[in-house]
Amino acid sequence: MSAESSAAAPAESAAPAESAEPAENAAPAENAATAESAAAAGFAETAAPRASSTLRVSRRSMLTVGAWSVPVIALAVAAPAAAASGAASTMRVAATAPGLPSIPTLGGSSSFTLQLSNSGSQASGPQTVWVSRLTGFAGLTDSMGPADLDGWSVSETADHFVFVYGAAIAPGASSTLWSGTWGVAKTTPAAYSGISTVTMSPSSSGANVVSLPFATTSNAIALGEAGNYLILANMAITVVGGASHLTGGLVGGNVGAAMTNIPGDVVLGTPAQNLQARSDAIAAYNAATAAGPATLVAAELGGQTLAPGVYHQTAALGLTGVLTLDGGGDANAVWIIQSGGALTTAAASSVKLVGGAQASNVFWVTVGAVTIGGVAGFVGTALSGAAITVGEGANVVGRLLTTTADVTISNVTQSAP
Repeated sequence: MSAESSAAAPAESAAPAESAEPAENAAPAENAATAESAAAAGFAETAAPRASSTLRVSRRSMLTVGAWSVPVIALAVAAPAAAASGAASTMRVAATAPGLPSIPTLGGSSSFTLQLSNSGSQASGPQTVWVSRLTGFAGLTDSMGPADLDGWSVSETADHFVFVYGAAIAPGASSTLWSGTWGVAKTTPAAYSGISTVTMSPSSSGANVVSLPFATTSNAIALGEAGNYLILANMAITVVGGASHLTGGLVGGNVGAAMTNIPGDVVLGTPAQNLQARSDAIAAYNAATAAGPATLVAAELGGQTLAPGVYHQTAALGLTGVLTLDGGGDANAVWIIQSGGALTTAAASSVKLVGGAQASNVFWVTVGAVTIGGVAGFVGTALSGAAITVGEGANVVGRLLTTTADVTISNVTQSAP
Protein backbone atom coordinates (compact mmCIF):
# COMPACT_ATOMS: atom_id res chain seq x y z
CA MET A 1 0.00 0.00 0.00
CA SER A 2 1.36 3.44 -0.95
CA ALA A 3 2.55 5.69 1.79
CA GLU A 4 0.00 8.34 1.05
CA SER A 5 -2.90 6.07 2.05
CA SER A 6 -2.25 6.75 5.75
CA ALA A 7 -3.79 9.88 7.24
CA ALA A 8 -1.47 11.97 9.37
CA ALA A 9 -2.27 11.23 13.03
CA PRO A 10 -1.64 13.58 15.96
CA ALA A 11 1.38 12.85 18.11
CA GLU A 12 -0.66 11.43 20.99
CA SER A 13 -2.02 8.73 18.69
CA ALA A 14 1.40 7.35 17.86
CA ALA A 15 1.74 3.58 18.26
CA PRO A 16 3.75 2.50 21.35
CA ALA A 17 7.14 1.09 20.59
CA GLU A 18 6.23 -2.33 21.96
CA SER A 19 3.67 -2.81 19.18
CA ALA A 20 6.47 -3.60 16.74
CA GLU A 21 6.78 -7.32 15.98
CA PRO A 22 10.09 -9.19 15.85
CA ALA A 23 11.92 -9.43 12.56
CA GLU A 24 11.36 -13.19 12.35
CA ASN A 25 7.76 -12.52 11.35
CA ALA A 26 8.96 -11.38 7.91
CA ALA A 27 7.07 -12.81 4.91
CA PRO A 28 8.61 -16.05 3.54
CA ALA A 29 10.82 -15.80 0.47
CA GLU A 30 8.55 -18.00 -1.62
CA ASN A 31 6.11 -15.11 -1.87
CA ALA A 32 8.34 -13.59 -4.55
CA ALA A 33 7.11 -16.15 -7.08
CA THR A 34 3.52 -15.30 -6.28
CA ALA A 35 4.29 -11.62 -6.73
CA GLU A 36 5.85 -12.28 -10.12
CA SER A 37 2.78 -14.23 -11.30
CA ALA A 38 0.49 -11.45 -10.13
CA ALA A 39 2.51 -8.86 -11.99
CA ALA A 40 2.33 -10.98 -15.12
CA ALA A 41 -1.46 -11.01 -14.82
CA GLY A 42 -1.47 -7.26 -15.24
CA PHE A 43 -2.56 -6.26 -11.75
CA ALA A 44 -1.02 -3.56 -9.61
CA GLU A 45 0.68 -5.20 -6.65
CA THR A 46 1.45 -3.71 -3.27
CA ALA A 47 4.63 -5.01 -1.75
CA ALA A 48 4.22 -7.34 1.23
CA PRO A 49 5.92 -5.92 4.34
CA ARG A 50 8.62 -7.94 6.00
CA ALA A 51 7.74 -6.67 9.44
CA SER A 52 4.54 -5.54 11.02
CA SER A 53 3.41 -2.01 10.34
CA THR A 54 0.83 0.30 11.82
CA LEU A 55 -2.02 1.44 9.53
CA ARG A 56 -3.83 4.43 10.98
CA VAL A 57 -7.50 4.19 10.01
CA SER A 58 -8.61 7.41 11.76
CA ARG A 59 -7.39 9.86 14.31
CA ARG A 60 -8.50 7.67 17.21
CA SER A 61 -8.03 4.11 16.08
CA MET A 62 -5.14 1.93 14.91
CA LEU A 63 -4.86 -1.43 13.26
CA THR A 64 -1.70 -3.43 13.74
CA VAL A 65 -1.01 -5.62 10.73
CA GLY A 66 1.32 -8.55 10.89
CA ALA A 67 3.43 -9.74 7.98
CA TRP A 68 1.26 -11.03 5.09
CA SER A 69 1.72 -14.58 3.92
CA VAL A 70 0.82 -13.70 0.33
CA PRO A 71 1.06 -10.48 -1.68
CA VAL A 72 -1.98 -8.25 -1.79
CA ILE A 73 -3.39 -7.66 -5.29
CA ALA A 74 -5.02 -4.25 -5.69
CA LEU A 75 -6.94 -2.83 -8.65
CA ALA A 76 -6.53 0.74 -7.44
CA VAL A 77 -3.99 2.71 -5.49
CA ALA A 78 -5.06 4.18 -2.17
CA ALA A 79 -6.36 7.74 -2.10
CA PRO A 80 -4.22 10.62 -0.80
CA ALA A 81 -4.16 11.35 2.91
CA ALA A 82 -6.65 14.19 2.57
CA ALA A 83 -9.37 11.71 1.60
CA ALA A 84 -9.38 10.32 5.14
CA SER A 85 -10.54 13.60 6.69
CA GLY A 86 -14.14 12.36 6.96
CA ALA A 87 -16.18 9.20 6.56
CA ALA A 88 -14.65 8.33 3.20
CA SER A 89 -16.00 4.78 3.31
CA THR A 90 -19.52 6.20 3.04
CA MET A 91 -18.76 7.80 -0.31
CA ARG A 92 -20.39 6.23 -3.36
CA VAL A 93 -19.09 6.50 -6.91
CA ALA A 94 -21.24 6.45 -10.06
CA ALA A 95 -19.71 6.29 -13.55
CA THR A 96 -20.95 5.74 -17.10
CA ALA A 97 -19.25 5.19 -20.47
CA PRO A 98 -22.06 4.14 -22.84
CA GLY A 99 -19.96 4.03 -25.99
CA LEU A 100 -17.08 2.01 -24.55
CA PRO A 101 -18.51 -1.45 -25.46
CA SER A 102 -18.73 -0.52 -29.17
CA ILE A 103 -15.56 1.34 -30.13
CA PRO A 104 -14.99 1.07 -33.92
CA THR A 105 -12.15 -1.17 -35.04
CA LEU A 106 -10.05 1.84 -36.00
CA GLY A 107 -10.69 3.73 -32.76
CA GLY A 108 -13.30 6.17 -31.53
CA SER A 109 -14.59 7.70 -28.33
CA SER A 110 -17.20 7.44 -25.61
CA SER A 111 -18.73 10.00 -23.33
CA PHE A 112 -17.69 9.48 -19.70
CA THR A 113 -19.40 10.76 -16.54
CA LEU A 114 -18.32 10.54 -12.92
CA GLN A 115 -20.01 11.67 -9.70
CA LEU A 116 -19.60 11.04 -5.99
CA SER A 117 -22.29 11.05 -3.30
CA ASN A 118 -21.94 11.11 0.49
CA SER A 119 -24.31 8.77 2.35
CA GLY A 120 -22.66 9.30 5.71
CA SER A 121 -23.18 11.76 8.54
CA GLN A 122 -19.92 13.69 8.14
CA ALA A 123 -18.59 15.92 5.42
CA SER A 124 -15.84 14.25 3.45
CA GLY A 125 -13.22 15.39 0.99
CA PRO A 126 -11.10 15.75 -1.02
CA GLN A 127 -11.72 12.40 -2.73
CA THR A 128 -9.76 10.47 -5.35
CA VAL A 129 -11.15 8.07 -7.94
CA TRP A 130 -9.03 5.70 -10.01
CA VAL A 131 -10.16 4.61 -13.49
CA SER A 132 -8.13 1.81 -15.05
CA ARG A 133 -6.93 2.65 -18.56
CA LEU A 134 -7.15 0.48 -21.70
CA THR A 135 -3.42 0.61 -22.37
CA GLY A 136 -2.92 -3.10 -21.71
CA PHE A 137 -3.90 -3.87 -25.31
CA ALA A 138 -1.19 -3.82 -27.97
CA GLY A 139 -1.58 -0.99 -30.46
CA LEU A 140 -4.12 0.89 -28.31
CA THR A 141 -3.88 4.20 -26.49
CA ASP A 142 -6.54 6.18 -24.64
CA SER A 143 -7.05 9.72 -23.41
CA MET A 144 -9.43 11.53 -21.06
CA GLY A 145 -10.53 15.15 -21.16
CA PRO A 146 -11.02 17.85 -20.12
CA ALA A 147 -8.30 17.91 -17.46
CA ASP A 148 -10.12 20.34 -15.13
CA LEU A 149 -13.89 20.72 -14.75
CA ASP A 150 -16.18 22.03 -11.99
CA GLY A 151 -13.95 21.23 -9.04
CA TRP A 152 -12.44 18.11 -10.59
CA SER A 153 -8.87 17.66 -11.76
CA VAL A 154 -7.68 14.76 -13.91
CA SER A 155 -4.19 13.37 -14.28
CA GLU A 156 -2.89 10.07 -15.56
CA THR A 157 -0.43 7.32 -14.76
CA ALA A 158 0.60 4.49 -17.04
CA ASP A 159 -2.32 2.40 -15.76
CA HIS A 160 -4.97 4.83 -14.47
CA PHE A 161 -6.77 8.08 -14.99
CA VAL A 162 -6.74 9.76 -11.58
CA PHE A 163 -9.71 12.01 -10.74
CA VAL A 164 -9.52 14.28 -7.68
CA TYR A 165 -12.54 16.19 -6.37
CA GLY A 166 -11.08 18.95 -4.25
CA ALA A 167 -14.05 20.19 -2.24
CA ALA A 168 -15.70 18.66 0.81
CA ILE A 169 -19.01 16.88 0.16
CA ALA A 170 -21.66 17.47 2.80
CA PRO A 171 -23.73 14.59 4.25
CA GLY A 172 -26.45 13.57 1.82
CA ALA A 173 -24.93 15.71 -0.95
CA SER A 174 -23.11 14.93 -4.18
CA SER A 175 -20.11 16.25 -6.03
CA THR A 176 -20.48 18.10 -9.28
CA LEU A 177 -20.80 15.87 -12.33
CA TRP A 178 -17.61 15.36 -14.31
CA SER A 179 -18.61 14.90 -17.96
CA GLY A 180 -16.06 14.51 -20.72
CA THR A 181 -14.72 12.30 -23.48
CA TRP A 182 -12.79 9.03 -23.29
CA GLY A 183 -10.85 8.75 -26.53
CA VAL A 184 -9.52 5.44 -27.87
CA ALA A 185 -6.93 5.37 -30.66
CA LYS A 186 -5.72 2.20 -32.37
CA THR A 187 -2.83 1.49 -34.66
CA THR A 188 -3.96 -2.11 -35.17
CA PRO A 189 -7.54 -2.68 -36.42
CA ALA A 190 -8.08 -5.78 -34.29
CA ALA A 191 -11.02 -6.67 -32.06
CA TYR A 192 -10.45 -6.33 -28.32
CA SER A 193 -12.63 -6.66 -25.22
CA GLY A 194 -12.11 -6.15 -21.51
CA ILE A 195 -13.21 -4.30 -18.38
CA SER A 196 -12.22 -0.92 -16.96
CA THR A 197 -12.64 -0.58 -13.18
CA VAL A 198 -13.65 2.64 -11.47
CA THR A 199 -12.83 2.55 -7.75
CA MET A 200 -11.97 4.77 -4.81
CA SER A 201 -10.23 4.46 -1.49
CA PRO A 202 -10.38 3.41 1.29
CA SER A 203 -13.25 1.07 0.36
CA SER A 204 -12.94 -1.06 -2.76
CA SER A 205 -16.08 -3.14 -2.52
CA GLY A 206 -19.85 -2.86 -2.95
CA ALA A 207 -21.09 0.49 -4.17
CA ASN A 208 -17.55 1.87 -4.44
CA VAL A 209 -16.63 -0.15 -7.53
CA VAL A 210 -18.03 0.31 -11.04
CA SER A 211 -17.10 -2.05 -13.89
CA LEU A 212 -17.23 -0.61 -17.41
CA PRO A 213 -17.17 -3.14 -20.30
CA PHE A 214 -14.94 -2.27 -23.24
CA ALA A 215 -14.95 -3.79 -26.73
CA THR A 216 -14.09 -2.88 -30.31
CA THR A 217 -16.53 -3.74 -33.05
CA SER A 218 -15.55 -6.08 -35.88
CA ASN A 219 -16.46 -3.53 -38.55
CA ALA A 220 -15.99 0.20 -38.63
CA ILE A 221 -19.32 1.04 -40.26
CA ALA A 222 -22.60 -0.74 -39.45
CA LEU A 223 -24.79 -0.88 -42.57
CA GLY A 224 -27.82 -2.62 -41.12
CA GLU A 225 -30.43 -3.45 -43.77
CA ALA A 226 -28.50 -1.37 -46.31
CA GLY A 227 -25.83 -4.06 -46.24
CA ASN A 228 -28.24 -6.37 -48.12
CA TYR A 229 -28.42 -4.00 -51.10
CA LEU A 230 -26.35 -3.70 -54.25
CA ILE A 231 -28.03 -0.44 -55.27
CA LEU A 232 -30.07 1.94 -53.11
CA ALA A 233 -31.27 5.25 -54.52
CA ASN A 234 -33.67 8.06 -53.78
CA MET A 235 -36.13 8.50 -56.65
CA ALA A 236 -34.71 6.70 -59.68
CA ILE A 237 -32.52 3.75 -60.71
CA THR A 238 -31.67 3.57 -64.40
CA VAL A 239 -29.92 0.68 -66.13
CA VAL A 240 -28.60 1.60 -69.57
CA GLY A 241 -28.23 -1.25 -72.08
CA GLY A 242 -29.09 -4.87 -71.69
CA ALA A 243 -25.81 -6.38 -70.55
CA SER A 244 -25.72 -5.53 -66.84
CA HIS A 245 -25.32 -8.43 -64.39
CA LEU A 246 -26.24 -7.73 -60.76
CA THR A 247 -25.82 -10.57 -58.26
CA GLY A 248 -25.80 -11.04 -54.51
CA GLY A 249 -28.07 -8.29 -53.27
CA LEU A 250 -31.26 -6.26 -53.49
CA VAL A 251 -32.07 -3.19 -55.56
CA GLY A 252 -34.43 -0.53 -54.23
CA GLY A 253 -35.30 3.10 -53.74
CA ASN A 254 -37.50 5.51 -51.88
CA VAL A 255 -41.28 5.23 -52.04
CA GLY A 256 -42.36 5.80 -55.63
CA ALA A 257 -38.85 5.55 -57.08
CA ALA A 258 -38.72 4.90 -60.82
CA MET A 259 -37.02 1.65 -61.87
CA THR A 260 -35.93 1.69 -65.50
CA ASN A 261 -34.67 -1.35 -67.44
CA ILE A 262 -33.88 -3.39 -64.31
CA PRO A 263 -32.69 -6.92 -65.33
CA GLY A 264 -35.36 -9.55 -64.81
CA ASP A 265 -33.30 -11.69 -62.46
CA VAL A 266 -32.71 -8.83 -60.00
CA VAL A 267 -34.53 -9.05 -56.66
CA LEU A 268 -36.19 -5.81 -55.64
CA GLY A 269 -36.51 -4.79 -52.01
CA THR A 270 -39.97 -4.60 -50.50
CA PRO A 271 -41.28 -1.19 -49.39
CA ALA A 272 -40.57 -2.08 -45.77
CA GLN A 273 -37.04 -3.25 -46.61
CA ASN A 274 -36.37 -0.13 -48.68
CA LEU A 275 -37.54 2.12 -45.87
CA GLN A 276 -35.32 0.40 -43.30
CA ALA A 277 -32.36 0.31 -45.70
CA ARG A 278 -32.74 4.03 -46.33
CA SER A 279 -32.73 4.78 -42.61
CA ASP A 280 -29.70 2.55 -42.03
CA ALA A 281 -27.84 4.04 -45.00
CA ILE A 282 -28.30 7.54 -43.58
CA ALA A 283 -26.91 6.36 -40.24
CA ALA A 284 -23.98 4.67 -42.00
CA TYR A 285 -23.25 7.82 -44.02
CA ASN A 286 -23.18 9.92 -40.86
CA ALA A 287 -20.96 7.42 -39.05
CA ALA A 288 -18.51 7.21 -41.95
CA THR A 289 -18.40 11.00 -42.23
CA ALA A 290 -17.66 11.35 -38.52
CA ALA A 291 -15.03 8.57 -38.34
CA GLY A 292 -11.56 9.60 -37.31
CA PRO A 293 -9.01 10.75 -36.54
CA ALA A 294 -8.36 10.93 -40.28
CA THR A 295 -5.12 11.14 -42.24
CA LEU A 296 -4.95 13.69 -45.05
CA VAL A 297 -4.74 11.88 -48.38
CA ALA A 298 -3.63 13.32 -51.71
CA ALA A 299 -6.47 14.30 -54.02
CA GLU A 300 -5.11 11.93 -56.68
CA LEU A 301 -5.28 8.37 -55.36
CA GLY A 302 -3.60 6.67 -58.31
CA GLY A 303 -0.20 5.16 -57.54
CA GLN A 304 -0.73 5.20 -53.77
CA THR A 305 -0.71 2.27 -51.34
CA LEU A 306 -2.85 2.82 -48.26
CA ALA A 307 -2.63 0.90 -45.00
CA PRO A 308 -5.85 0.41 -43.01
CA GLY A 309 -7.21 3.64 -41.57
CA VAL A 310 -9.41 6.67 -42.05
CA TYR A 311 -8.40 9.03 -44.85
CA HIS A 312 -9.78 12.45 -45.71
CA GLN A 313 -9.57 15.00 -48.50
CA THR A 314 -11.47 18.27 -48.14
CA ALA A 315 -11.71 18.64 -51.92
CA ALA A 316 -12.69 16.15 -54.61
CA LEU A 317 -10.89 12.82 -54.97
CA GLY A 318 -9.75 11.32 -58.26
CA LEU A 319 -8.33 7.97 -59.25
CA THR A 320 -6.28 7.46 -62.38
CA GLY A 321 -4.34 4.21 -62.61
CA VAL A 322 -4.19 1.85 -59.63
CA LEU A 323 -4.88 2.44 -55.94
CA THR A 324 -3.59 -0.37 -53.69
CA LEU A 325 -5.14 -1.16 -50.30
CA ASP A 326 -2.79 -3.33 -48.22
CA GLY A 327 -4.28 -5.13 -45.21
CA GLY A 328 -0.91 -6.22 -43.87
CA GLY A 329 -2.19 -9.76 -43.35
CA ASP A 330 -5.30 -8.69 -41.39
CA ALA A 331 -8.59 -9.80 -42.97
CA ASN A 332 -10.46 -7.44 -40.61
CA ALA A 333 -8.55 -4.37 -41.80
CA VAL A 334 -10.85 -1.42 -42.56
CA TRP A 335 -10.54 1.63 -44.83
CA ILE A 336 -12.77 4.69 -44.67
CA ILE A 337 -11.99 7.19 -47.43
CA GLN A 338 -13.77 10.54 -47.03
CA SER A 339 -14.17 13.22 -49.66
CA GLY A 340 -15.48 16.71 -49.00
CA GLY A 341 -16.36 16.86 -52.69
CA ALA A 342 -16.88 14.29 -55.43
CA LEU A 343 -15.16 10.98 -56.22
CA THR A 344 -14.26 10.34 -59.85
CA THR A 345 -12.41 7.29 -61.11
CA ALA A 346 -11.01 7.40 -64.63
CA ALA A 347 -11.69 4.87 -67.35
CA ALA A 348 -9.76 1.61 -66.83
CA SER A 349 -8.67 2.65 -63.32
CA SER A 350 -8.76 0.07 -60.56
CA VAL A 351 -8.57 -0.58 -56.81
CA LYS A 352 -6.27 -3.46 -55.91
CA LEU A 353 -6.68 -5.40 -52.66
CA VAL A 354 -3.60 -7.08 -51.17
CA GLY A 355 -2.48 -8.42 -47.80
CA GLY A 356 -5.85 -9.89 -46.87
CA ALA A 357 -7.86 -6.73 -47.62
CA GLN A 358 -11.58 -7.38 -48.15
CA ALA A 359 -13.97 -5.40 -50.32
CA SER A 360 -16.58 -5.56 -47.53
CA ASN A 361 -14.29 -3.48 -45.31
CA VAL A 362 -13.75 -0.60 -47.76
CA PHE A 363 -16.00 2.46 -47.40
CA TRP A 364 -16.10 5.54 -49.62
CA VAL A 365 -18.08 8.48 -48.24
CA THR A 366 -18.54 11.59 -50.35
CA VAL A 367 -20.37 14.90 -50.09
CA GLY A 368 -20.53 15.13 -53.87
CA ALA A 369 -21.29 12.70 -56.68
CA VAL A 370 -19.58 9.36 -57.29
CA THR A 371 -18.59 8.68 -60.92
CA ILE A 372 -16.94 5.39 -61.86
CA GLY A 373 -15.33 5.36 -65.29
CA GLY A 374 -15.93 2.87 -68.07
CA VAL A 375 -14.22 -0.55 -67.75
CA ALA A 376 -12.91 0.57 -64.36
CA GLY A 377 -12.59 -1.76 -61.41
CA PHE A 378 -14.16 -0.50 -58.18
CA VAL A 379 -14.40 -2.18 -54.78
CA GLY A 380 -16.16 -1.26 -51.56
CA THR A 381 -19.30 0.49 -50.41
CA ALA A 382 -19.97 3.92 -51.88
CA LEU A 383 -21.98 6.11 -49.48
CA SER A 384 -22.72 9.16 -51.58
CA GLY A 385 -24.32 12.45 -50.69
CA ALA A 386 -25.26 12.95 -54.33
CA ALA A 387 -25.79 10.94 -57.53
CA ILE A 388 -23.90 7.77 -58.48
CA THR A 389 -23.00 6.99 -62.11
CA VAL A 390 -21.14 3.90 -63.31
CA GLY A 391 -19.72 3.89 -66.85
CA GLU A 392 -19.95 1.32 -69.62
CA GLY A 393 -18.42 -2.05 -68.83
CA ALA A 394 -17.21 -1.26 -65.32
CA ASN A 395 -16.85 -4.02 -62.72
CA VAL A 396 -18.04 -3.26 -59.20
CA VAL A 397 -17.49 -5.51 -56.19
CA GLY A 398 -19.45 -3.56 -53.64
CA ARG A 399 -22.50 -1.40 -53.00
CA LEU A 400 -23.80 1.82 -54.53
CA LEU A 401 -25.83 3.65 -51.87
CA THR A 402 -27.33 7.15 -51.97
CA THR A 403 -30.40 8.43 -50.14
CA THR A 404 -30.45 11.87 -51.75
CA ALA A 405 -30.16 11.28 -55.51
CA ASP A 406 -30.34 8.73 -58.32
CA VAL A 407 -28.18 5.85 -59.56
CA THR A 408 -27.38 5.20 -63.22
CA ILE A 409 -25.34 2.25 -64.51
CA SER A 410 -24.40 1.20 -68.06
CA ASN A 411 -23.82 -2.49 -68.86
CA VAL A 412 -22.15 -3.05 -65.51
CA THR A 413 -21.11 -6.22 -63.72
CA GLN A 414 -21.79 -5.85 -60.00
CA SER A 415 -21.56 -8.33 -57.13
CA ALA A 416 -21.87 -8.13 -53.39
CA PRO A 417 -18.59 -7.58 -51.48
